[in-house]
Amino acid sequence: MKRAAFLDRDGVINQDRAYVHCWEDSEFVPGAPLAAVYHRSHHPSGRVAALTLDCDCRKPAPGLLLRAAREHGLPLTESMMVGDKPSDIAAARAAGVGRAYLVASNNVEAPTGGADEEAVGADGAFTSLAHCVDHLLAAQV
Repeated sequence: MKRAAFLDRDGVINQDRAYVHCWEDSEFVPGAPLAAVYHRSHHPSGRVAALTLDCDCRKPAPGLLLRAAREHGLPLTESMMVGDKPSDIAAARAAGVGRAYLVASNNVEAPTGGADEEAVGADGAFTSLAHCVDHLLAAQV
């Protein structure tokens, strides 16, 4: 059975630099290769008229997770999400993702250190993506 680990971008797989819109501004954390990348190029209050819209792919809406699951035949209940903000966890829950983990980041929307994972509905909270992965491998989740 195929399963997925959905990883938020800013603050999880790359250093949060607010809105990263140029590839050269991306600074990725060490980790595993990615099988697919999904992103949204629009924003409800964007400055470019053609990209100014509200849709179901802006978290906490689950649109991107549902699209990835549909396109890759993924069982969401057997998959997991790792994010750094409550909206990441909310999107995972709305999509029916089986487990959702919170990692610390420097994002201003992220909970501060020692955040109560239960308060945002996460299955666990970690200081970094690496610590989250170590926990999951040790638990053989």
